[in-house]
Amino acid sequence: MIRKSSIKQAGFTLIEALLVLFITCSLLCINLKSPKEIFQRIQLESALKQMESQISLLQQESFIFHRYTYVSFFGSKARAISFKSQNSSFRKIPPVTLPEPYYVKGCKSIFFNEKGESTDFFTLYILGPKTKIRYRFQLGAGRFFRDEIPLESH
Repeated sequence: MIRKSSIKQAGFTLIEALLVLFITCSLLCINLKSPKEIFQRIQLESALKQMESQISLLQQESFIFHRYTYVSFFGSKARAISFKSQNSSFRKIPPVTLPEPYYVKGCKSIFFNEKGESTDFFTLYILGPKTKIRYRFQLGAGRFFRDEIPLESH
């Protein structure tokens, strides 16, 4: 006499697994960005992080060495951000260049006094094809905050 096993088999059938895989891939492909957009975004994030670290470095330099430092943002479709110290022979800090579709709106500078405090309060905009990045610089402590504002499509 043949006895039937009372153990239930648990798991998914091949059809169920393929169906879940198909639905997942379909949802991912709907909102997939082009590799060019992804590469531009990575370049932008890298440039912004480099800019933020250079600003912090200049602020620390002004505090430690008791010298004035400043950062210049060049606008009118320019993409360069330069960093200057009062004693330029001390160290040259290379400028940061934003990737191709992004640019700085307006020409502005932020100055740090010999105590490392900023002497200005202003807002800087970096514009791109789909987003506007806003940096708000505080007076005094020299802190800055970054917001990303999506642009409305017409």
